[in-house]
Amino acid sequence: MDDVDIDPRILRNIFEDFKRSIEKEMENNGEIPDFSSFSNIITSSEEGYKTVVFGKGQTILQFMDWKEDLIGTGYILDVFIKSYGGKDNNLVDWRSLNELNKVKNSKTKTEKVERLVFNLYKNRNVPPAQIFDSLKPFIKRYDAVAYPFFLKDMNQYVPVKPQHFDKFFKKVGSNFRTWGRCSWENYQQYLNHIKWIKNWLEDEGIDKVSLIDAHSFCWMAVNWLEAHPFTPLSLPVSKKLNIDSSRIPEVQNKNEKFNSDGSENKSDDEFDPADWDKRKRELGNAAEKWVEDSEIERLRKLGHPNPKKAVKNVSRERRLGYDIKSCEKDGTPRYIEVKTIQRRREFITFHISKNELLQAKFLQNYWIYCVLNPDSNTPEVRHFHIRDLNEEWLSPTSFFAKVPIKDF
Repeated sequence: MDDVDIDPRILRNIFEDFKRSIEKEMENNGEIPDFSSFSNIITSSEEGYKTVVFGKGQTILQFMDWKEDLIGTGYILDVFIKSYGGKDNNLVDWRSLNELNKVKNSKTKTEKVERLVFNLYKNRNVPPAQIFDSLKPFIKRYDAVAYPFFLKDMNQYVPVKPQHFDKFFKKVGSNFRTWGRCSWENYQQYLNHIKWIKNWLEDEGIDKVSLIDAHSFCWMAVNWLEAHPFTPLSLPVSKKLNIDSSRIPEVQNKNEKFNSDGSENKSDDEFDPADWDKRKRELGNAAEKWVEDSEIERLRKLGHPNPKKAVKNVSRERRLGYDIKSCEKDGTPRYIEVKTIQRRREFITFHISKNELLQAKFLQNYWIYCVLNPDSNTPEVRHFHIRDLNEEWLSPTSFFAKVPIKDF
């Protein structure tokens, strides 16, 4: 889900405040104040209606009994319209039914819509993207186009309310928007964001989070944010790292707890490379956001006229050999390489690439920013100039092999 740009630091802040609020209400209602799942009185009473709406919609449709000869009779269109419910269904705007009711006036349009709806529920050979974008001209509204997909499978699809959910995405630092962008591609991106939230909630210790639970959390969080002030994100101030230049670290022992890149040294049977790569990316992204924000704050305090514009994350351009480009008070560029670190007794450990070391030699103002506990809301950030990195502290962790051959 590389297209998801939610800031987990902001999300965690909102979630922690939201969780405390829910647990207080749970306690007031005689429940044990432990928001560890969505199966509690508070969230169920607020959002449980969605599963009821889903059940009613499927009961009205009864699409398992449909036969292809129903297409063009008007029956499928009738039950399809009824499945949207009335004005009490806040998952869709009831005005969407005006557009669908107009379809009844045309036999040709009725047949087209009924074939699309039949294919949605009964024909696996027709791509859902084709059905979604073909239904759009007949239904118009984004929420109403997505709704029948929700009725097909609530474990794969969820409803969308563009203006409401766009508020949530904006609050959690995402640039993703749905308003005025009704398309299958946009809907897939929306679903990816909800799936990301689902996985994030599970990582935070919430038990058995369903896709509709994640949808409900986003929905409730917007309403909660409008009624409650939430704790603002507290930015760490990066301090200069106090380096003991007189000491030379011992050579890494393979039996020690930590590897040279700061990762925990695990045995082969418990080490999952895919999980570790994912974890490294998450920690790296979080660390970069902390440093980026702390640099903006540093420049703001120095009186820079536009600190946000002066600090740029360039980590995706790996060839550059640094993650963030900032500047000094006089405008001199400051090149920053961000490292997530492990603290080990009197040492810190991290991995630095050959390209980063080469770039550091050519760039005059190259800094290493070290972030401890980047996945928390209270990380520690320290920095030092690359010239203070003693070569005796570097150990090779991999080698490039170039083997001469006669034949292959």
